[in-house]
Amino acid sequence: MHTPASGGSMKPDQKDQKSSIKTKVTITTFITVSLLVVAVSSTLFSYFHTLLKESIFKQQFVLVSEIAGQLNGRIEFARRQLSLEAADIDSHAMADPGKLKHFLTHASPARMIFDAGFLVIGTDGRVIAESMGFPELVGKDLRFRDYVSEPLRSGNSIISAPFRLSVPPHSPMIAMAVPVRDGNKRIIGLLAGYHSLLTGEFLTDLSSERVGESGYLFLINERTILMHPDKKRILEPIPEGINRGIDQALRGFEGSLDNMNSSGQHMLSSFKKVGRTGWILGSNIPYKEAFNPLRVLALTATLISVGGTMLSLVVVWLVTRRLTHPLSQLTAHMDAAGAKDQTWQPIELRTGDEIERLADAFNNMMKEVHDTKQLLKEEKDFFSGIIQHAAAPMFVIDRNHKIIFWNGALAKLTGKSSFQMTGTKQQWTPFYPSKRPVLADLVMDHTMERADELYSSHSTSLFNEGSLRAEGWYENLGGKRRYIFFEAAPIKNNNNEIIAVIETLEDITERKLAEEATTAHNLFLQEIMDAIPNPVYYKDTKGAYLGCNAAFKIFFCKTAQEIIGHTLQDIMPESYGDVSSQKEQYILDSGRSERYETQLVRADGMVRNILVSKAPFSNTDGTLAGVVGAFVDITEQRRMDDQIRKMSRAIEQSPATIVITDTQGLIEYVNPKFSQTTGYSAEEAIGMNPRILKSGEMPEDYYTDLWRVISAGKEWRGEFRNKRKDGSLYWEFASISPLFDKSGVITGYLAVKEDITDRKADEAELAKSRMELEKAYTELKEAQLQIFQQEKMASIGQLAAGVAHEINNPMGFISSNLTTLTKYIERLSEFITAGDRALAEAPGADLLKETRKRLKIDYIMEDARQLIIESLDGAGRVRRIVQDLKSFSRVDNAEQALINLNEALETTINIAWNEIKYVASLNRDFGDIPEIRCYPQQLNQVFLNLLVNAAHAMEGEQGSITVRTWSDGADINVSVTDTGCGIPEEIRQRIFEPFFTTKEVGKGTGLGLSISYDIIRKHGGEISVESEPGQGTTFTVRLPVSGPSKKDDAVNHGKSL
Repeated sequence: MHTPASGGSMKPDQKDQKSSIKTKVTITTFITVSLLVVAVSSTLFSYFHTLLKESIFKQQFVLVSEIAGQLNGRIEFARRQLSLEAADIDSHAMADPGKLKHFLTHASPARMIFDAGFLVIGTDGRVIAESMGFPELVGKDLRFRDYVSEPLRSGNSIISAPFRLSVPPHSPMIAMAVPVRDGNKRIIGLLAGYHSLLTGEFLTDLSSERVGESGYLFLINERTILMHPDKKRILEPIPEGINRGIDQALRGFEGSLDNMNSSGQHMLSSFKKVGRTGWILGSNIPYKEAFNPLRVLALTATLISVGGTMLSLVVVWLVTRRLTHPLSQLTAHMDAAGAKDQTWQPIELRTGDEIERLADAFNNMMKEVHDTKQLLKEEKDFFSGIIQHAAAPMFVIDRNHKIIFWNGALAKLTGKSSFQMTGTKQQWTPFYPSKRPVLADLVMDHTMERADELYSSHSTSLFNEGSLRAEGWYENLGGKRRYIFFEAAPIKNNNNEIIAVIETLEDITERKLAEEATTAHNLFLQEIMDAIPNPVYYKDTKGAYLGCNAAFKIFFCKTAQEIIGHTLQDIMPESYGDVSSQKEQYILDSGRSERYETQLVRADGMVRNILVSKAPFSNTDGTLAGVVGAFVDITEQRRMDDQIRKMSRAIEQSPATIVITDTQGLIEYVNPKFSQTTGYSAEEAIGMNPRILKSGEMPEDYYTDLWRVISAGKEWRGEFRNKRKDGSLYWEFASISPLFDKSGVITGYLAVKEDITDRKADEAELAKSRMELEKAYTELKEAQLQIFQQEKMASIGQLAAGVAHEINNPMGFISSNLTTLTKYIERLSEFITAGDRALAEAPGADLLKETRKRLKIDYIMEDARQLIIESLDGAGRVRRIVQDLKSFSRVDNAEQALINLNEALETTINIAWNEIKYVASLNRDFGDIPEIRCYPQQLNQVFLNLLVNAAHAMEGEQGSITVRTWSDGADINVSVTDTGCGIPEEIRQRIFEPFFTTKEVGKGTGLGLSISYDIIRKHGGEISVESEPGQGTTFTVRLPVSGPSKKDDAVNHGKSL
């Protein structure tokens, strides 16, 4: 066996595989210069790239913002032009389609903007006249278009979303519509101008503009394209997610960003909103085109960097070559000295510097190496002989897992010779069918944790750190089935490094077979013990456990390792083990078995009563070996005995009557309470039927139902009116249930009864008191509701009085100022007329007339008069509303008064008008009725409730409400009829109940109709309702003309107080 010397020489072919100092210095310098150049170039490029990118982004956005501003100006100009054209259309022109047609055809300034023509649309949404070349549009209802419905509703001009014309050729368009008003500023129609999105004129002529060489502009409304260089894409929808820039712009972004357009092209995109139109103007310029100057800069910088780097590489290579020539000579001599077939000779190198001293040191070192190699060879031969002739089988592997020793004993054991195995990595082949690590491999690789997956039985050595042991069966080792014990130990050098591993083997087959036979016998005995349900154990003569069954381990919740070798005092408190120790010592001394009761602490801490049986057992030679024992847990049995005794005492002392009968109903047991309650003694009752207690006052089917329930195995509960032995009657509450045996068969019945005679009397008295309290509560609640309503109306009245005072003063100023302003306007008009007459013949009069017409002075003067009239009318309406609010609340008249109900209804209608006007039209059918004496404030509240309920019944649909009054002899009738949803029969019966409502939470208290019903009743009148679901509802109020009777007046007066 040969090993390379510790200072092994380099082979000639290894020389070519390693780089020289010259090459290393050149490469190092090249890499350093290259990295420096790349770092500087990258930093400069990144800096200029950022500056250029920010500049391009800013310039692009400025351009788009400027164009968006121009586009918004065009839209506002178009809106003004269309408004001026609309101002020239009056109500007379609207009535003459021919005149309108001529007007639309000659609207030359606006015609330049709205190249697709005009429509005049009536207030009903139908086309009156057109100049688009589509006569079939006349009469067509266009209210489905937003530019028609919205101006008619709001009175504002609008520019539409893009759409296709409803008549061929269905061209894409946008429309702008402005209201047409008469002299009173009322809307009498719409003037709509249409602009084609395909012509590229006025608003859409930007589509032909280019940004840079190949960039373009586009316009979108929400996700629909309005303008695009590709006309085919106009009105094309843009799905969400396909264009990130457009998605951000629609969420409010304005500016420039890197983007991928809808076609997947990398673009520099900019976005800007166009005024208040909701449109977004965008521009796209290809990313490559925008950053082309930067690419040219990068290419130039790269060429300069590469040239400078190559030049530095050539200079460094030439300088290094000259400096390293002596080293090359020394290296060549060292390579020759390391060759096996070469005899070492000293090198002669005279350079006068460090290289010469290095050559001398090399000569001295090589002489020492030559002497050491000879000594190592002699030591190796000695140790090889020891291992080779050792009696124990063993082998040794080196750092590369190659076998360096395979002794004769191992060759005899495995059948593998040293010649076959030495120098290979086949140490696994005698033991395993496929390649895997052996113990020596694990120790060498420091992977001893893998032993768990490779060996079923293994451990570490107690005497040699880093060693590993394992054992196991091997089916065909040296031609036999063997049980082998392995131990691998590391061989370390002076630096504590593992340089080899020695693994020894021992054949322990015969010993293992004997152990397995003993183990199998013990397992058989243990299985027999584990099958015993009660705890079983056996101890030696000193009280230490030798073994136990599974039930014993479960009782103490211990493992076999925690029990075997320990005493009872080790696994439970010492006080419980004293009795056991004494009994066992008696058994060992007497040689007799023992049986006794004691207590043990179970694993859960519970103290258990047990019945213990113990006996001695002997060794095979007849000597006493120890004690075997078993015990039974009798805790539950003892507890059940105690419970039965306690239950018997509880039944005897129970305050309830307890009766037990057989299945035929014959009494088998009664407790003392039975005798106390019924008068019958236990001797008299046992053997009798409970019918002896029947009073005759309970129906027979009552008892029949009782037997039906308990015979079915269920519990029956109920009350009896029974008779005592002395004939007196009493009430009993009874619970009767069946008794079952273990098979579930009924064996008798148990009755538990309680005397409730006194409770029955108390319940009757309590029911009477409850009825009286409920009546008093109802009357108190009605009074409280009336007081609450009176206080609320009083608060409203005070508020109304305050509002009237605060509003009437400024309204007086407004009315007075408007009247004065009317006089000023008349005087100004008179002055202008006089000026016109005076300047009629003066130079420049025609220019003055043209200016007057252009500024619409006559229209302004007339419109100013109309505005003042409307303002005076509004001021008067404010004063009337304030007065009606004050009259409605009647703060100053909470007593009876003589009023006209028609006037009261009119006041209430004004108050409720805000609830009515949006959902229904109001019809008044007031008859000629006399004045009535009443409480005005209360009746106003009734009428307000009826009107508001009628408005709420419309459920979002426009309906009508009719208020009618008429006289009927001594009565006056008021009806409120609506066309709402109606009231179903089941609800109609409850509408006058307090707090009953069908409205949503927060929209009604359920008190309105209840209070109204009470007010009318206190006035001596009636209120009735007629309704049909889906048809509407009519509430009718009948009131006597003479007013409330003295009794009703007294009640009303008391309520108000």
